Amino acid sequence: MKRKKILIVDDTEYFLQLEISYLDNNRFDIHTARSGSEALEKARTLKPDLILMDMFMQDMNGDTVCHLLKKDPDTISIPVVIISSGGKESSKKKMVSAGANGIIFKPARKDQLNVMVEQLLGIYCRHWKRAAVTLPCTVILEDDKSDGTIRSLSGGGAYIEWSLNLFPGDICRLQFKLPDQDKKIFVGSAVVIRTEELGETGLQGAGVNFLSIHPDDRVV
Repeated sequence: MKRKKILIVDDTEYFLQLEISYLDNNRFDIHTARSGSEALEKARTLKPDLILMDMFMQDMNGDTVCHLLKKDPDTISIPVVIISSGGKESSKKKMVSAGANGIIFKPARKDQLNVMVEQLLGIYCRHWKRAAVTLPCTVILEDDKSDGTIRSLSGGGAYIEWSLNLFPGDICRLQFKLPDQDKKIFVGSAVVIRTEELGETGLQGAGVNFLSIHPDDRVV
């Protein structure tokens, strides 16, 4: 199988090397750029399968680069994940408006980054059997809480309906009980891998992958 090409863009060497170390060199061909202008040039010549891009760079911010890539017919289809160290709400609005396919806030977690990469490259594999369920749950995103409903569940993830405005790459926490059990399961962190509007319900549907859950609590 042909290896996927990933372009990592950051003008800080430490973060560039950190993200390289998070990815499997045996699975991907990894290329780098150290400025927004270099990223534009390499995106057009290399045609990478995915771009991981820093939000704040000296010559051109990541949202500007992403916007230009999404306007160009030659690069519009390349998924872009923007990695930011800025204020979350203001930065997220800019990145969403620019057409980013995913957002990660520094410091990026290795498992979070790899889940996003695999999902956007279409190589994400489910390692657990999923079961259709209807389970009330609480979704916690930073300081916001919302009641939701788990519609599909496995030991590694879930599909949930709720009203919070989420975006691929967001980290949330979950609390729920399994049927006929008094013990409440707490998922310390889950990364959102996809979202969609659910018709006229006013809710969102989101698939999440569990990053932190005690092995004894996994659904088998």
